Amino acid sequence: MKKAWPWVATGVAFLWCIFIWQFSFRDGNTSSETSAAVLKTVNGFFENFGIENLFTPLTIRKTGHFCEFLMLGILTSVLFHLHGFRHFPLIAAGTVFCVGSVDETIQIFTPDRGPSFLDVLLDTAGGITGILLFCLALWAISAIRRRRAAKNAEKTAK
Repeated sequence: MKKAWPWVATGVAFLWCIFIWQFSFRDGNTSSETSAAVLKTVNGFFENFGIENLFTPLTIRKTGHFCEFLMLGILTSVLFHLHGFRHFPLIAAGTVFCVGSVDETIQIFTPDRGPSFLDVLLDTAGGITGILLFCLALWAISAIRRRRAAKNAEKTAK
């Protein structure tokens, strides 16, 4: 089963790319309707805490970009780490940049949409944040394991 995990991670990362790209295939009107629905839901949630109109349509769109690619950064880090790539953070960052570039290129051919290099940079920033979170988690797990090993070695030495 251990050998299956890298391929499971590959499949999940690929499906996440499709999830990201399907938004770019939506025409401008459909995309705006989706953003408006998300905006209404998110602002409605914060209104329960007395915070009104926290987000605008622009901040919802940009936050969506960042969060989609944050998750992609985590997934590609897991993918390349499980496949045994030594420099997986760099490879994951390059992958995130390429997926973001494809995402914006799709919008060239979508009615009422257009590409933005600034969105590619925002996507990449989200992805790098996800990569850093994954590396932080790996470091924390490694530190916990080292402490446990040191305690076990100390117990057996007594």
